[in-house]
Amino acid sequence: FTIIDTGDEEQLLSRLYRVLEGDIDIIIGPVFSDKVNQVREITKNKAIPIIALSNNSEIQDDRLYVFGLTLEDEIKGLLDYSIKRNLKKYAVLIPRNQFGSRVEREIKKFQSKNNSSSFIFTFYDPNFPNFYNVSKNLSNFEERKTNLEKRIQQLEIENSEKAKEELKKLKKLDTYGELSFEALMIFAQNFQEVSNFSSILPYYDVDPKKVQYIGSSLWAKNLALKEPGLENGYFTSLDIDNRRKFEDMYLGIFNSKPHPLATLSYDIVGLISNLHQDKNN
Repeated sequence: FTIIDTGDEEQLLSRLYRVLEGDIDIIIGPVFSDKVNQVREITKNKAIPIIALSNNSEIQDDRLYVFGLTLEDEIKGLLDYSIKRNLKKYAVLIPRNQFGSRVEREIKKFQSKNNSSSFIFTFYDPNFPNFYNVSKNLSNFEERKTNLEKRIQQLEIENSEKAKEELKKLKKLDTYGELSFEALMIFAQNFQEVSNFSSILPYYDVDPKKVQYIGSSLWAKNLALKEPGLENGYFTSLDIDNRRKFEDMYLGIFNSKPHPLATLSYDIVGLISNLHQDKNN
């Protein structure tokens, strides 16, 4: 094994060129797409496979593999599961950037094969997110608030016993009428944004008890379990039980908790070892 620190530009270049002079069979890493592309460019004339710790499937090719949980896998897994639960109308909350465009593209690709589902996309500015305005627009709050006022006026004019009973209920509400979606997918850039949206959306009548909240693997680090607004939500994750077993084993050997990418590195080395023992590979 030769370890190369990709955070040190000078070391990355000098050590990578040095190991390429030797008999290198495979490269594991790097993590981020820009570094992966840099390593790929340097090794382009060598037939050395690269297994990157990235989950960006857009960078993979015939000798570059990505090993993280990909966006495509997450979206397909979530929507397959959701449709089995008979959820058909979705709102999707995403940043207006390259990541948000990928999410939109993958969902539309899924929809083209499952056209019984409908999707409404709401974008937010990832640099200056206005969580209140975005939540308000997503819920169509102003129109539904006006609908409530109109309905109250109608019932007051009607002035029947039945109307009075309905009025009592309506005066406790902020809006009138159903949302145009039954499930909300939040694919934010970081968990703080997810937390902000989950705190604000209920104020605009996007009630997590009535609307199914759905998230990405960003939610999987136990943080989601501490957010009241996400209590009934579900999200993608690699196998949590297996990860716990790995963490306990790692802690026993190294007396410290493993880095989140350690499980991927461990599995990659296990995979390579297994293929190496198979005489057909």
